[in-house]
Amino acid sequence: MPELEKLAEQAERALTVSCHPRLFSQDVTQNSRRRQMAADTSAVVQAASKALSAGQDHLPAPEDELRLQMLVHDFPEHADGSRVAFMPFVGGTAPDLAAQLGRDLAPHVREKLNKQLRTPRQAGHPTLLVLDQAGHGGMPVPTNFLPSQATICRVVEECLADFPGVLDACVLMTPGNQVIELIGVVGVPCHDSVS
Repeated sequence: MPELEKLAEQAERALTVSCHPRLFSQDVTQNSRRRQMAADTSAVVQAASKALSAGQDHLPAPEDELRLQMLVHDFPEHADGSRVAFMPFVGGTAPDLAAQLGRDLAPHVREKLNKQLRTPRQAGHPTLLVLDQAGHGGMPVPTNFLPSQATICRVVEECLADFPGVLDACVLMTPGNQVIELIGVVGVPCHDSVS
C-alpha cells in the first residue's frame, strides 16, 4: 500500500502489518466488495497513522473483524529495504504478538528473575537482563524480531510484578545491533585496563 509506505517514510520507522483476510460469499456483489475493501483500506491507513504518531504498536481490538495488528519498529526499514512488510496472520489461540511474547518469552524472563538474578540482587549486586532480538546467524530458528521495544517492555514489566526489586535494568539488542534500555539505566561501561 503506497499510503503506508509514505506514512512510514515520514515517521522514519518501519511497519509490519498483519490481519485476517476478509472472505466474501458468492452472493455479495462486486460493488459491495469494493466498498468494504475501501473501508478496510481506510481503517488500516488510519491505524497506521495513529500508531506511527504515537510510536506504539496497534493491537487488535476484540470487535475488529480484520484482527488488524500493526508493529512499529524503531529501525527505518526492514532488511530487504522496504518500509512496510505484510505478515500472514498467525493463527492459534493467541494471534497477537504481545500474547505470543507472553507465552514464549515471559516464562524465560520469569525463570531468569527467579533463578539467576534473585540471589545476586539479594546479595547487593546490581542485576542486568539482556534480551537479544538479533540472534546468531547460525541458529536454525531465528529470534522473534517483530515485536517493538514497547511490546517487549510491557511483557518484561508484567514479569517484574511477580519479582519486585530483583532487576535493576533490562536492555534489548535489536536486529540492527542497537542497544536499547528498556528498564533502568545501564550507564557507561567500565573496563579494567589490561596490563
